[in-house]
Order: sequence, then structure tokens, then C-alpha cells
Amino acid sequence: MSAMTAVATPVATGKRAGRATPSRYRAYTVGAGAALVLVAITASALIVSLSDRTDRVRDQTGPVLVATQQLYSSLAEADAAATAVQLSGADENREQRRFYEQALERSTQQIERVATLIGNDPPAHQALQSIAAELTTYAGVVETARAQNKAGSAAANATLTSALDLMRSGIGQDVAQLTSISERHLADDYKRPVANIAVAVLSVVASLVVLVALQRFIMRRAHRLINIPIAVGTLAVLLLGIWMLLAETGQRRDLRSASSNGYASISATARIQGVAYRAKADESLALLGSGAVGSFASFEQGVRTLAARDITSADAQQIRDGLAVAGEGLLFDAARLADSPRERYAAAEMLIRWQRYRDTNRAIQAAATSGDRETARLTATTTGNQAFNGFNLAVESVVQDNTTQFEDLLASAGHRLRYLRVSAPLIPLVALVLMLWGAQMRINEYR
Repeated sequence: MSAMTAVATPVATGKRAGRATPSRYRAYTVGAGAALVLVAITASALIVSLSDRTDRVRDQTGPVLVATQQLYSSLAEADAAATAVQLSGADENREQRRFYEQALERSTQQIERVATLIGNDPPAHQALQSIAAELTTYAGVVETARAQNKAGSAAANATLTSALDLMRSGIGQDVAQLTSISERHLADDYKRPVANIAVAVLSVVASLVVLVALQRFIMRRAHRLINIPIAVGTLAVLLLGIWMLLAETGQRRDLRSASSNGYASISATARIQGVAYRAKADESLALLGSGAVGSFASFEQGVRTLAARDITSADAQQIRDGLAVAGEGLLFDAARLADSPRERYAAAEMLIRWQRYRDTNRAIQAAATSGDRETARLTATTTGNQAFNGFNLAVESVVQDNTTQFEDLLASAGHRLRYLRVSAPLIPLVALVLMLWGAQMRINEYR
């Protein structure tokens, strides 16, 4: 009897541990669930931020930059055409007059386009209003000079010169300010959302740590190698993190390329057009007897800015072949920026066309300095205009290629994120469902 009373009743330690395990499952589940919800929120916020940045560059900042450069070229073309019309005499060169009117109309349209896209930026709108007002004044002065020229007034050239001074000083400074504002907007849009990226990465890492901890806990308690739903959810979150990293890196690379290749080339060709148009206007002013007292000094300065030396057929072939070509000036710089066969061929043609115009100008200067200004004027208004128009068409071809490249790179940056807008919040939520399913499977074993 005493032996029987000495036997201790076994403690049901297994049952107590079993009852505690579902509670620990639920605790892990709550932690993992909170981490996955955080991933859904932070990943979604990151992708929205990246998408908004790309959309803003593609739909607003980029078009504003392109339109601003086009405005710069159009205003310079108006200058060149106005002086060419004046040079042709009272009868006027109809083609040059048409070029002037078209350039003026394009300028107005480009001002309106920039005003529509620039957004809430008081300094930019103030610059645009100033450009629009000065452009109206400029057009009025040009028409006054035109009327004086038709009437044979000696004041016509001085009046035209005052219009060109307004274009090059007042309007030119406002356009430069507008370009600076637009480029600052582009730089702001290119900034990485570092805070959003850091929070998203940390939330992904935290969720992976919690999910792996839950998987290890289940392995120890249930003596199973792997919980498939939780493993799939963990893999999905890991792949989402890698996907977002690759998308952000690729987007940043495309945006940088759009800036360094696309926009840099657009800006370079716009400067080429601007300097070339100014040089053409200076040529006309020299033949009119105004502008540096009838000399070609201003023209030669513009020529040196474009190309410090003559361009040869060998130079053009080197550019087509993608080989480095020696030379100083905007034209050589633009050729070095060309990074595709199509762009290199267009750049080579642009340089050849400029050299043809340059050679024609030498004949014009030779006639003018020998005292035969009538022959010089006739050459300038016929062969000279034709050569310059050929050069301008070649520049327009380069501009079109550069604009297409710029737009394609911006589109590529946007495409890298197109599926992530939905996937960023969806994948963590799917992983949450899988995690709950996997945990519940183990909890059910204790019922």
C-alpha cells in the first residue's frame, strides 16, 4: 500500500507544450503579417514615387526642355530670315519671308506649349510673359524696317539692327533664363527618392527575416523539412525585392542616358542652329553695310564657334565609321556625341553641309571686299541661301534623331515600372495569404 502511494503521477508536459505552440504560431503570424503589410505599403509608395518621377520627365519636364531649345532655334531663324529679306531689296525674297513668318509663328506656339507644361513656376511664367511681349515688339520693329526698306529709306538698316539687338539681348537673356529653369527642374526630377528606397529595402529585409524565423520555428516544432506555402511566400517577397532593385537601377540608367545622350545632343544641335542663324544674319548685316561697320568680323566669330577649321571629306568618313575626329567647335562636339550609325551619318552630313555654306560665304566675302557688293548680295540671296537651307535641313535631321532617342529612353524608363504598380502591393498581400495558410495548417494539427 505504501509502495503504491509512493508512485508519482506523471506530469503531462507534452500537452502543456502543445497548447503553448499554437499561441507561438499566432505570435509569429502576427509579426510576419505586420511585416508583409509594411512591405506592401512601402513598396507601393516607392513605385508610385519612381513612376511619378518618370511620368513627370516624360510628359512635362522633357517636352518643356525640347520646346525651349526649339524656341531658341526658331527665334534665331527669325533673325536670319528677317535680315535675308532685307538684303534681297524692295522686291523681297518670298522664300525667306515665308521662313521668317513660319519661324515667328513657331516661336509663338512654342511659348504657349512651354506655358502649358511648365506648371506652377512663377519665375518661368514671368520669363515667358517677357519673351512674348518682347517678341511682339520685335515683330513690330521688323515690319517697320520692312516698310522702310520698300520705301527706299536709309533708316531701314538701322531699324532692323535695333530689332536684332532686341532679339539677341532682351529675348535671348529671357530664353537663357527659361532654359536654366527647365534644366533645374530636370535635375530635381532625376534625384533618387533615397528615403523611399531605404524604407522599402528595410521592410523587405525585415519581412524576410520574420518569414525565415517562422519557417525555422515550424521545422523545429512540426519536424517537417519545409512549409511549402510559407516558402513560396518568402520566395515571392525576395523576388519582389530583386525586381524593384533591378527596375530602379534600370530606370535610373535610362534617365541618365536620356540626359547625357538625348537631351545633351538636343541642346548641342539647338546651339548649333542658334549660332549658325546668327552668323547668317551677321553675313546679311555686313552686306547691308551695318553690323560691325559692314565687316564680316561677327560672322567669322560665329564660324569659329561652330568649327575652328575647315571640314574635309575624310572627317565626314571618320564620323560615319565611328572614329574619333580632331577639331574644336560645336559641330565637332555634336559629331562626338553621336552614338548610333544613323546619328553618325546625320552628323557627318551636317558637317559637310556647313562646309559647303562656308565655301559659298568665302566667295561672298571675296566679292564684297573687292568692291563688287552687288555680286556679293546676289550670291548671298541665291547660292548662299540654298547652301544654308541645305545645312539647316541636315541639322533638323540630327535634331529629329536626338529627340526620338530622348523620347525612347524616357519611354524605356517608364516601361521598367509598368507592372510593378500592381505587383508591388499585390505580391506582399499574396505572400501574407500564403503565410497564414501555412501557419494555419500547423495550428490545425493541435486540434
